[in-house]
Amino acid sequence: MANCCLDTVVFHSLEGCQEDFNRLKDAVSACFSIASITSDASFDRLFIYAGLPTDEIYLRGTMVHKDIQDTCLTLWCDSCWIPLSDAYRMISEFYHVGYVYCAEEPGCGIYVNTDASGRFLNNRYKVILYWEEEVFDHSLGTLMQNAGGDDADFYFPSKDKLLQWFEENGGITASSAEELSAMFPNESVAIHLFE
Repeated sequence: MANCCLDTVVFHSLEGCQEDFNRLKDAVSACFSIASITSDASFDRLFIYAGLPTDEIYLRGTMVHKDIQDTCLTLWCDSCWIPLSDAYRMISEFYHVGYVYCAEEPGCGIYVNTDASGRFLNNRYKVILYWEEEVFDHSLGTLMQNAGGDDADFYFPSKDKLLQWFEENGGITASSAEELSAMFPNESVAIHLFE
């Protein structure tokens, strides 16, 4: 899928509403029968199963994996261009459950994490290293070698963890993510903030 937006959505039970959450778990199990989805897993199946309207809402996405626990349900979805945020909201309202999601679509510059507390999803920064032969003669080369010497994605729950990682793995010190980004104008390192 071109311009694929990677979504992770966590639905969770609200206090005193476990039965509502159990209805959602049953619906997800009925619509997507295996943990790693290999057949038709269009996200609109959940809407059709619940009798929710599918017109006037963006549903162009596929569920690729699920994890069902007692009080939370995590779905990993691929959608086109943008996250299925309205769909997640509608599911949450219909089943009376809470939800948070994290989405990224680098081609469109989308980096979203609605879990402000980090209870379920704690990604705040993403670093992408692009391996280039000419960078191996300075501290960026050390960083890339310590990271495995290949294109790599790394996630961090806080600015402090991000800055610590650059210092420990590349000897690169900075006081902010913005300062770090300014050190890499040749795009061999991309730093993104989930908002």
